Amino acid sequence: MTETDHPWMVDAKWRGIDLTRAYLTRDRAQVATRLDGLDEERRGFVLALLGYYYYYYHDLLGELGEPPMNVTDLHTVAAVAPVDTEFETTTAVRRIATTEVSFSEAMTDLGLADRIHMLAVCIAVMLTDVLGEAGAVAALDDEAATCERQGYPRPHTGT
Repeated sequence: MTETDHPWMVDAKWRGIDLTRAYLTRDRAQVATRLDGLDEERRGFVLALLGYYYYYYHDLLGELGEPPMNVTDLHTVAAVAPVDTEFETTTAVRRIATTEVSFSEAMTDLGLADRIHMLAVCIAVMLTDVLGEAGAVAALDDEAATCERQGYPRPHTGT
């Protein structure tokens, strides 16, 4: 079994895809349930996977010369966060977007769930900035279809 075959990594990938998609579609109910039933260790897998995607998209957009994330877009997407994380998440993404702090600095002030939500929000906004909302949702749907074709069916109830 490779590291990507590890059941928790497969689950983390699906949860990351589903959480980001829920933010893109402003589906508050789905956002609220994507981390349900996960202990700290398994949430750590989700955090690591979303962190990878964040830096991948951030670097890619930098190479394309895309502008930084729009503060209004960040607030709109972050407002869908669960009530217990919304304030922390929106504050952190605003601080990043206005370049008050670096991404890493904003992350240090957040709890694990808030970090996961912040990453999903930033990824959703980056994808939307480049692909538009429909294109971003389609890109995540394509990623989900790729997972299934590779033999990694969704291990939890999806969107």
